[in-house]
Amino acid sequence: MSSKWTQTTIGELVASGEANIQTGPFGSQLHKHDYVDNGVPVIPTEAIGRGRILDIEVPKVSTIKANELSRHCLKLGDILFARRGAQATGLSAIVDERYEGGLCGTGALLLRLNSTKVLSHYLSVYLSSEAAFQWLRTRAVGAVMPNLNTEIIKALPLKLPGISEQRELSIFVGALDERIALLRETNATLEAIAQALFKSWFVDFDPVHAKAQGIAPEGMDEATAALFPDSFEESELGLVPKGWINGVVGDIATIKGGKQLDKEAFDKNGVNPVFGGAGVMGHSNMSNATGFVITVGRVGAYCGQFFWRIGDAWVNNNASNIQPNKARDAAWLYQWLRNVNMDIIKKGAAQPFVSNGDVAQLKMVTPPEKTRNYY
Repeated sequence: MSSKWTQTTIGELVASGEANIQTGPFGSQLHKHDYVDNGVPVIPTEAIGRGRILDIEVPKVSTIKANELSRHCLKLGDILFARRGAQATGLSAIVDERYEGGLCGTGALLLRLNSTKVLSHYLSVYLSSEAAFQWLRTRAVGAVMPNLNTEIIKALPLKLPGISEQRELSIFVGALDERIALLRETNATLEAIAQALFKSWFVDFDPVHAKAQGIAPEGMDEATAALFPDSFEESELGLVPKGWINGVVGDIATIKGGKQLDKEAFDKNGVNPVFGGAGVMGHSNMSNATGFVITVGRVGAYCGQFFWRIGDAWVNNNASNIQPNKARDAAWLYQWLRNVNMDIIKKGAAQPFVSNGDVAQLKMVTPPEKTRNYY
């Protein structure tokens, strides 16, 4: 195996025709009314993680709009850079099969290789290294809102081993990625089962409907079925299981706004996740929440989404921490919140947000403590 390494820059690759780099579409080309429920995915800054596109919901546009923005269409192996934001700047991710044919978002930069001496997967691994990440972050312009541009990225130095070494590294990293993907799929399946069970019991009230008809609830033993009443009663929320309590989220939990974490406190080797509006945005050794941590995004395209963590965490200022008054209510409350239509409390057209007060006033029907603790 050759040990010869060469040094170059992304700019030299661009100059030789081995790479192209461009900024995502201008904000004037994409408006809120362009987004649809089903369509072509658009990758925003919030979805760009360290080396991979995060498993979060992304905006979508119609095929017609995507065709208008065809120069920003993504190909397999493209690399996206997060170009703005104190926490996101410097992150990059390779485009995988999930987003081939999608669009580069307005807050991203797109790098495409056409080279015989650089593999996309190797370059993605290199760009995810701490050295490359910090190189980009320290050169971002703007004190309040750091930004990258194509010229900064062109100046990034690259160290390239031979193509065979790059290929071997890509195969090794690819095998790890496949294993990680399998674990994520297994986790997603288990979570979907738990969510479906919760919806059946505590949203659709299926066990109560069954018992009201004199039928044994499906898939339940007698001890579990005994936790549910056999009739309904009228309430301000409509028909609810008899004996269950009408109230609001604030009756069983406290909602506290997060706090901005200093840029210097972010640490890729940190043990605690940092939660922003779209979920985990980085790591740190600092924490301002512990236990079963429930967060909700407060501002932006992802406001109203809920995330969780067991252990210590930092909740940043674009998210809030929902703290159950009783620790044993945490898992039940998290699942209940995931079934809420948060659009009813969102405010703001250009920059949607949800307030802590409105979250606290979400109406809910709560089963007895013994029942919700059983879940």
